[in-house]
Amino acid sequence: MSSVWQKTKFWFGFGTEEEFSPEGYMEQDSDMRLVSQTPDDEFSAGTEGGSVRPIPASDSPDSEATSEQPRTSFVRPIPSTSSKPSVVSPISFDDAKDVGDCFRGGQAVIVNLQHSSREVARRLIDFSSGLCYGLDGRMERVADHVYLLTPTNVEVSAEDRRRMEQADYQNG
Repeated sequence: MSSVWQKTKFWFGFGTEEEFSPEGYMEQDSDMRLVSQTPDDEFSAGTEGGSVRPIPASDSPDSEATSEQPRTSFVRPIPSTSSKPSVVSPISFDDAKDVGDCFRGGQAVIVNLQHSSREVARRLIDFSSGLCYGLDGRMERVADHVYLLTPTNVEVSAEDRRRMEQADYQNG
């Protein structure tokens, strides 16, 4: 049992080879010795100091190309598009695909949940808010149980907003 312990100690580097001498091996010549390296010998710091010199920006190969050619690029804002929102009146959660497809296509969506059950309305609001968050859009309440989902690059005109607030969604 002690030989198992000695083998384990030797394997993990806690014991010396003198402690581990399994029987059945040929005896080594007296001239041959095992020289073990310790981690300190293997990774010792040098005695000679080195020098570190920072490279100026003018010495880099890219600086010559950039100094000869001035940069003429500038940021161009993408104009936001104005579109008429599509109206979706989902009855079941399966209709969420219609909401997502219109929104991903870059079109504002009015989600009318007035005819949906309470459970379906809750799930669709969760879906819509996740959709807006994931695609960097906006979600706002227009009327009771009616929400406007607007993609990032789409603006709804003030006239359309006024019409949405005054619209009677009970009939549609």
